[in-house]
Amino acid sequence: MTPSVLDSLTLSLPDIAELARVQRPVVSMWRRRYATAAWPFPEAVVTRRDQQRFRASEVTAWIERSGLGRNPSFAADVALRAALDEVPGLDADVALDGLTSLLHLKSQTGELLGALSRAEVLDLADEVDPDDHLAYSEIEALGDRLGVLCEVADTAADAAYTPAGALEAVLLDRHRAGRKLLTESAASAGALDVVARIVLVLTSGRGPLVLANPYADCGDLLVTVVGAVAEASGEHDAPTCAVPGTRTDPAARLARRRLGALGVRVVDLDADDAVGHAVSSGATIVAQLPPVGSTPWSDDEVLRAVETLAVQREPGRFAVVLGPAGALVGAVEGQAEKLRSGLLRNGEVRSVVELPAGLLPGRSRERLAIWVLGDPPADVGLAKQWMTVSDLTGEGAVGGVLDEGVVDDLVTDVVAAQGVLADVRAHAFRFTRFAYTSELVASRSDLSADFRRLRVGQRDDGGRAAVRAHELAAGLGLEGAEFVVAGPGRDPRRETLRSLEVRGGVRRISGNRLDPRAVGAVGEVPVVGPAELTGDVIPGERRMDRRTFSALSAARYTEPGDVIFCTAPYPAAMVDHVGLSVVEFPAQVLRIDRAAAPGLVPHVLAEDITSQRATAKRWRTWEVREVPEDQVSALEELLAAVGQHEAQVLDEARRLAELRTTLTRGVADASILLRTVDNA
Repeated sequence: MTPSVLDSLTLSLPDIAELARVQRPVVSMWRRRYATAAWPFPEAVVTRRDQQRFRASEVTAWIERSGLGRNPSFAADVALRAALDEVPGLDADVALDGLTSLLHLKSQTGELLGALSRAEVLDLADEVDPDDHLAYSEIEALGDRLGVLCEVADTAADAAYTPAGALEAVLLDRHRAGRKLLTESAASAGALDVVARIVLVLTSGRGPLVLANPYADCGDLLVTVVGAVAEASGEHDAPTCAVPGTRTDPAARLARRRLGALGVRVVDLDADDAVGHAVSSGATIVAQLPPVGSTPWSDDEVLRAVETLAVQREPGRFAVVLGPAGALVGAVEGQAEKLRSGLLRNGEVRSVVELPAGLLPGRSRERLAIWVLGDPPADVGLAKQWMTVSDLTGEGAVGGVLDEGVVDDLVTDVVAAQGVLADVRAHAFRFTRFAYTSELVASRSDLSADFRRLRVGQRDDGGRAAVRAHELAAGLGLEGAEFVVAGPGRDPRRETLRSLEVRGGVRRISGNRLDPRAVGAVGEVPVVGPAELTGDVIPGERRMDRRTFSALSAARYTEPGDVIFCTAPYPAAMVDHVGLSVVEFPAQVLRIDRAAAPGLVPHVLAEDITSQRATAKRWRTWEVREVPEDQVSALEELLAAVGQHEAQVLDEARRLAELRTTLTRGVADASILLRTVDNA
């Protein structure tokens, strides 16, 4: 990278921190500590949108000289960030399209683009893309900034080892840049990986792999599947990818560039007026609905698209669809219910997988689901058609990624579900339940409502959970940590709240209808409602006068151990350890009768409620776990210690926040003076 390129680019302090892989305050500390050093931190050269900006070349030289930061590829990453944000005289979208096109060009030719003239680069682009399917227009649009972007492309490719790696690195920054064409409806890498793993195993041993996505988008799903193939043992030949033949859609052109850089043969899907696109012979269909770049679709739109994919699927091949759980799994009505029932009746829906929340950036509470379409089971009649339903909603998605063991077991479940009935009955499923299609259609409700299980058939984890629990408890200094040991493992006993209510294990108590004017910051009695349960208000902040509450008809206080819950805006719950709180309608209380339900533990009940889907409003259908009776007392003692420690930490956090606010306000308005060496 020549200095002239970075000389024309600038960075903000948050940019420097992110690219150096340090916290934002660290960069401010560098500025102060090294302000008078022999090699001082660079001075800001411009202020833009109230943010100081620093010349990229000076920052890069300072980082390299000082050895600070945690990013050995700082210079290359700076070039990518700054080039996409602010190449002078170039729109950010034009820069992104141009840079990805140059990286594709570099992947096809191996040329050092920065050493070529503008005319030579354009001639090279014309040779690689003579019909302007994917890159020529984008490169030409760079105008007199082409040379700058060529040098950026060379540097990025060197840092990432390959042009394809650099191209994907450019797109990692898409959510910060906020380009809707690349971010709207985009799934996390973890969700895409689950689909890719399923596709990889389903297509194993079926000859050369052909993938088809009839919907034009930027290619996230296809690229992920191709990457999974590349990491496999080599059983598959290099795949062919079929995409819509449109030449003008920017997202489709980007998809072609990404796939081409990976060495994939890309072919056009032929237009077919009946179904939109005719899918190549022998292709496995992979699609995300709605496609990346699209705004959210209605349930009807999603299911009509799945219906089209079912028509396009070739006998003997699979279609794997990633889409919103609301349409694919949740309770639907009207035309959407008719569409989904029709799809289920034809027997092609072989597996349904509901994924946990947290896999859709920007919409953290929404869930995704996967449908696997294949040939109907051949070993049973129409009345006995069956499918499988997998539920991962109780699993955590950390940073948009699922645990590796969870994905492994899910893939095993899904693949086993594609066999004959005898194979399915012989398999020990972890997350999956067998279901007759006719029963699911007849229920006209959430597909997993009557089949929900937490860790069904869970395999022995080799003691990992016990080791981790012991480490956490011991690290926090909790009493009882030494008693956490590995157990034999078993399926948890589960029961619906309806069943528990019928046999007296739990009793539901309605919340109190309160006058909003009677609730405030002052009073003896804490008030708990949906706002506290969902975290919008800290428990204890809303209170009311005891005499005012006692004057209400049917006034009811909580008791220690009560589980307070709500169904809207989504299921949430907490345990009241102290009692004597007021529960505000529409929140409700579940009171456990230990004699009738000796294995029901309040904290476990609250966790199971909170893990329900956002659309699961019928609380009596919820299944909850019961703990072995000989473990109840010990678990409650350790959980009590956890709760006490958590309360102390939260109280300390609140006091720290108050101190921060008091200091910032007080010093700003001079009501507080901090003694220093200068003013002591």
